Amino acid sequence: RLFEQPETQEDSARLSSKTGRLLKKLQVHGLIAKVPRSRRWRVTEKGWATMSAAVEIYEVGWMKMTEKKAA
Repeated sequence: RLFEQPETQEDSARLSSKTGRLLKKLQVHGLIAKVPRSRRWRVTEKGWATMSAAVEIYEVGWMKMTEKKAA
């Protein structure tokens, strides 16, 4: 689940559309690919490389940035 439980039917439709736009954006950038004849998506090689680098930068880089500010 990406979002909290919607309160109204209108909120549900809005969040569904938002999810679809997010998936399409990731697909256009080549980070995910649709599994044929299903509702599933898979992370591509490019996606794994990009997302793991982003997580590493966040974890390691963020620590270094906070250390420099503390010193």
